[in-house]
Amino acid sequence: MKISRLSIRDQVFDLIKEKILTKEYKLGQDVNISELTREFSVSNTPIREALSSLYSLGLIEIRENNKYKVISLSEKEIVDLNKTILILLLGALNIILENNQEKHLEQLLEKAYEENKKQHDYNNKFDYKYIKTSINFDRQFVVATNNKYLIKEFDDLSDLLILASSYNKGIYKDKHFEEHKLMLEYTKKDNMSEVKKLLKSHFNKGLADMNYSE
Repeated sequence: MKISRLSIRDQVFDLIKEKILTKEYKLGQDVNISELTREFSVSNTPIREALSSLYSLGLIEIRENNKYKVISLSEKEIVDLNKTILILLLGALNIILENNQEKHLEQLLEKAYEENKKQHDYNNKFDYKYIKTSINFDRQFVVATNNKYLIKEFDDLSDLLILASSYNKGIYKDKHFEEHKLMLEYTKKDNMSEVKKLLKSHFNKGLADMNYSE
């Protein structure tokens, strides 16, 4: 595969990240720099720069002798990640309520829900494209606050969340989507206590609840 010479490092970064998030590279798999230089027809410098950036995102681990591999996610790490996201979203919801931004949240959720629904109806897979629109729906809670620091905190964890979510079995997809649908409906009814309950149900899960599978 050849790539253009414009922003080589960024293109390499995007390509490797997609390989990880789409599970072409599995959890814990070694990332071979020589193979990537041949595949992308570039020197190893942009490869290493891209891998360093992916390390900063938490998607890559650096082993001894500067060797790279995709992260391994333990049960505790996945559960802790979901709990952290839940804390961010519940905090965002409190800000929304304090500032009377419920209508703004409703508008954002409605648009994100339509995108999520298109991917849900497209096929029965709990795949990368669906997960991206699903997490974008959740992201609207922090977007509605207009708090750039809160949004950054969510965005910094979103790739890890996509990766962890991609290892859920497909059976979880319909329940996952139904919770989004209900969140939107209760937001329209201004029943934010039910929205809060749904957020807790959505993220406060163990691996058994998520049908996790490597």
